[in-house]
Amino acid sequence: MVMLDVGSSRALISTIEQPLGDRAAVDEFLDTVPRPRAVIHVALAGLTPSPDPKTLDTLANIFAALMEAGRLAPRRWDDIYAAGDPVVRLLAEAGTSLAAPVLDLAKARGLSVVATQRGEEEVLEDCDCLLLVDAGAADDAHAVDDAHAVDLDPRSRRALARERPVILALPRGGSAPLLLVPLPDEFGLDAQRPIAAGRETLTPQILAALLLAPPARHGARTHLAAYLEEGPPRASSRAEYDLLMRVLGPPSRRRRAPAPEPWDSAAILGDSAGWVTQLKRHHDIADGHALHYGEKWRSALVTRSFLLLISIVVLGLIGMLNQDLSLVTMPLQAATAGFIFFDRWRALRGEWQRRWLEYRVLAERLRCLRYLRLAGVADAEGAAKRPTDWTAWYATRIARLIGPCAARDPAQADAVLNHLLRAEMAEQIDYHRAAIRRFTALDLRIRGTARALLALTVTTGALMFAVSFQYPHFLSWSGIASLGLSAAPAIVTGLNAFRAEFDLMRLTERSARILSGLSRLSRAARARSQPGATGAGKAATLGLDQAVARRAAALMLDEVSQWRFVLEARSARLKRR
Repeated sequence: MVMLDVGSSRALISTIEQPLGDRAAVDEFLDTVPRPRAVIHVALAGLTPSPDPKTLDTLANIFAALMEAGRLAPRRWDDIYAAGDPVVRLLAEAGTSLAAPVLDLAKARGLSVVATQRGEEEVLEDCDCLLLVDAGAADDAHAVDDAHAVDLDPRSRRALARERPVILALPRGGSAPLLLVPLPDEFGLDAQRPIAAGRETLTPQILAALLLAPPARHGARTHLAAYLEEGPPRASSRAEYDLLMRVLGPPSRRRRAPAPEPWDSAAILGDSAGWVTQLKRHHDIADGHALHYGEKWRSALVTRSFLLLISIVVLGLIGMLNQDLSLVTMPLQAATAGFIFFDRWRALRGEWQRRWLEYRVLAERLRCLRYLRLAGVADAEGAAKRPTDWTAWYATRIARLIGPCAARDPAQADAVLNHLLRAEMAEQIDYHRAAIRRFTALDLRIRGTARALLALTVTTGALMFAVSFQYPHFLSWSGIASLGLSAAPAIVTGLNAFRAEFDLMRLTERSARILSGLSRLSRAARARSQPGATGAGKAATLGLDQAVARRAAALMLDEVSQWRFVLEARSARLKRR
């Protein structure tokens, strides 16, 4: 932990796009990717009903530093943040005394105070730092090995455990506020260590670096900036994957009882403040870009695989039947190989796969945020720790932008649970059930096509081999044997490589795991929500809403992260070859 001395002196996974989705909706987007605004949420605690003038002066200095930190962010990270005035919200937990002088002071400094009517842990999930006005026992500092340690109160420890900095406005024995910042603790090895601290003068620059800095890792920062530079979502110009699904995929089935549209259902439940509309805009942009790059990447795989088969088998067969045409087929084979390498170079240079995966993860984070907020949960991952992945960081910034999570009305608990089960989870269950059917059928048909082409090649080769003895001047048995020995393995190898690139079996297994997990969760939630299942009534239903939302989000985000890791690991292995 670092302790800073304050002087007087700135938030996001369907997880795999349906191949024949409504692409017309993509053309309706007019927005480019919006840059996040500098928004800071500060949990306000320990405020007495009648603060003295010294407390008000100290709070005025802290409020000014927070606002200046927000103003610094667009200038310091101009490629990330949008220009404009910052937004600093003070989130007061239930039971906090909001004295009129403090409210007037915050308004004069440009801050807003939000009485959340939520508990301490819930407010900590939704904040960037904790402002503890009355530090209590957290003020007795003593020397430890030429450094400093602070005896923390339980509230500060809980905030630091979530990697939230803590501002102690009035520490005992000190004339200026203190800022406590948790030190990195890899694998939790330092749990029994005294809390080490150092002292520095607090500046808006330090606050901006702690609360608003984008991911420090160069790759994450570069990918975040690249996403923010994307134009409006657009339809892909490649349709090879759609064509493959039309030819080899299973026929589509119309659902008998379609589930409610989740965005419309969420807007009815919780869009009194307009946050659902804002979140939908950000989700649709990320989803549109993921659709675009996913279609391009998978279509490129289809084109490469089938062009390779055509160049080996068809052009080779033509050259064998009429050697005079070899002068034509050989340049065509060279041109086909050149196009394959050029298309692969374009995909690698444009990072189609990486963009598809990361934008899909971001869209999934924002989709999960929709039902988490309805259940009263502030964020999926940023609520527990400071995010390091750029998609989690951006989703957390969007969560801050749409405003603090409101306390849930117990009267809406049944409606929220019904939305989770019938709109959110039912949509994903139906999608992954269809995905299992789609990927299984595609895998079986590709394998069947490979076997059929292999049998056709062997049969054709045998017939031509027999004909070559009858008409030796027309066909050469050595050319037929050479083509047969090369074409048959090429067909099997090419189609197997195509199946491996798409990872159809793993995608099927992944959808099966999600389907199984969501189905079990849905059954358990329905059983718990039945009358007489629990004795706690509505209070238990509110807790059930949050438990179901958290478990569904964890299941979806864990699976999409594993899927992304597997595909990226395969791509890295291919690059090393």
